Amino acid sequence: MAHELAEAGRIWLVHGLDGNLGSRTLHESVYKRLREFILDGDVSPGDRLDERHLSSALGVSRTPIRDAIGRLAAEGLIDYRPHQGNYIKVLSVKEFDELYVVRVELECLAVKLASNKVSPEFLKALEETVVASERALSENDLAAFGQADRHMHRLVVETADNAALTASLERIETMIRLGRSLANRQPEVPDVTSRQRRALLRAFQESDVDAAVSAMRDHIETVRTALHKGLKEEQAHTD
Repeated sequence: MAHELAEAGRIWLVHGLDGNLGSRTLHESVYKRLREFILDGDVSPGDRLDERHLSSALGVSRTPIRDAIGRLAAEGLIDYRPHQGNYIKVLSVKEFDELYVVRVELECLAVKLASNKVSPEFLKALEETVVASERALSENDLAAFGQADRHMHRLVVETADNAALTASLERIETMIRLGRSLANRQPEVPDVTSRQRRALLRAFQESDVDAAVSAMRDHIETVRTALHKGLKEEQAHTD
């Protein structure tokens, strides 16, 4: 059953966890649940995490909650403010821009590396992902749309098969997801990025490396610009 939590004027919906899980499994489950909760945009940057409320919602003691918050803080997703508590990390426009400057070059490198390892299985999986994103868009399911987008990027990176590249992009992608939902709220973005995914698929199918790199660069730049706009609007709304 879902529990409703009112905090900072927002309603949080959190599904309970099985209190009979073993200690190690329970700690890991709480960590993963809170991480998904934050990265899926169920809470916004700057929202406060209340240990007592989270403990009640998840049906666990505060010990695994504190452990999860500590791990998420180490990942840079949570800020501890002395005498105030724990808050979802707020990144500035400049910080997001810096992340995207690095991300676009790494993602384009992933495309180049993956282009040398294209297989029928990869093309089939990529096409299925593009179709899934288009279906989610037609159903106005932005959560599924975002999930399909992440899957597309993972497919390219996995095919590139470079451990250093994978680790670097995982770190950057985690931080970017703190504000990624703001980009999809821009009305033109889902349609534009959907066409760019289709262009990327076509370039891989035609073994056109330059076109694939260009499609990926355009895709990431579209999201960066939209996120920049969304952050500015959010800042103006809170000022």
